[in-house]
Amino acid sequence: MNQQMSKRRQPTAQQIRDLRDHPRKGPIQMINLLKFRDRAQYKLGEVDNTEVSGEVAYWRYGKLVGQIVAGLDCRRVVGQAHCCPV
Repeated sequence: MNQQMSKRRQPTAQQIRDLRDHPRKGPIQMINLLKFRDRAQYKLGEVDNTEVSGEVAYWRYGKLVGQIVAGLDCRRVVGQAHCCPV
């Protein structure tokens, strides 16, 4: 798998295949190193309250993704110094 850092938000098709075909068996673990904007950037009409930080916007997103992940026989583990309630 290509270990080079990029600004891509989605993996390439080849990266998905590399992950799928990796010989190691067992759970997949992932870490996200995040940097947030001072103010979130939303498209017009996307959310009701756009006056939030990037961190708050990320936790909004995480809450929704958590519901999806729960239905995929996966679990989300969050370990950090603080959490932003949404």
